Amino acid sequence: HELQDGTEVPLVAVGGKCFEVQKVFLDNIKDYCKEGLSPQSSALVTRLLQKFKDQGMGQKKAQALTDHATQCAPLILDLLACLATSGCTILVFLPGLQEITNLFDECQQLLQAQDGTASSEDEMGAPRTFKMKFKVFAMHSQIPMEDQQHVFQAPELGVCHFVLASNVAESSLTLPNVCAVIDLGMNKQQVYDHRMKMTYLAL
Repeated sequence: HELQDGTEVPLVAVGGKCFEVQKVFLDNIKDYCKEGLSPQSSALVTRLLQKFKDQGMGQKKAQALTDHATQCAPLILDLLACLATSGCTILVFLPGLQEITNLFDECQQLLQAQDGTASSEDEMGAPRTFKMKFKVFAMHSQIPMEDQQHVFQAPELGVCHFVLASNVAESSLTLPNVCAVIDLGMNKQQVYDHRMKMTYLAL
């Protein structure tokens, strides 16, 4: 490869690796987690599947499903407990800052002992136990950068990182040792209202 003046242009080769990815959808969560789901989460999965079946996935009809976004925390916690692996990072995509903050607070409540072990009960009284230590991180543009720096450090042996972020992180973040991704399939985007002549974030 040469320029017009005959100067040779060096070639830069960037290596890459494709990882095998297993996709698990809402329909298969119960089978995938086996006994890992609480009765509350199992009931939520059933209700969500029924909503999808009854209302379809049209833009206006899908808006009705957003009511369940705030109810998904118990299911996400059960999935985190099921997927947690030593030295692993689990990335959770949530619609926005409010959902990130709510789930972050619930994860923090599970951290009870100084050694990082966590146990709790869901709203129906079933025990929820994490099999290892974990650290939870919230990532959003409105969160101070210094509070987010530790997320880029690889998890220690025996520790799992839970990273809660919006869909902006899909293309702007490179995190170490990601072994699983939980995606609600909901995001907030800017919408312009011609009647009100203003732009707002819509779910």
